[in-house]
Amino acid sequence: MSDENKAAEALSGEVYTIQDAVRDGKFMDLDKLLSPDGKRLAPPFFGYVSMGIMEAGMLEGDGETVNMSNFLDLMWHCAKLVRTLSHGFEDAVESSYIGDVEFPDGKMRTVDMEMYEDDNFTLMFPHERL
Repeated sequence: MSDENKAAEALSGEVYTIQDAVRDGKFMDLDKLLSPDGKRLAPPFFGYVSMGIMEAGMLEGDGETVNMSNFLDLMWHCAKLVRTLSHGFEDAVESSYIGDVEFPDGKMRTVDMEMYEDDNFTLMFPHERL
């Protein structure tokens, strides 16, 4: 194996992916949440959401059950933010959007929507970036 290939292999072993974050419990795969039968949602837009976002009013009192009305309302606000920041989707798609959205408690919070290796957006608070 060439030195170049060894370096690439060593680097790839150190990359922390969104799948690693899901496995570690830091992020939730939205396909598993919204489509328990395993079918891929179409069209994909948001693929993952951080547990920090989920713990900010998206979970019921038991801490495990998702409050779907709160969650879908937040997704709507985030999609609306992307629409605004992209000038009605007329601009080229960016790999990152950041802005303030209203959460279920009525408070405005800054969210970060990043596109990672699978070309789906991950919704998180700015301090939760991978």
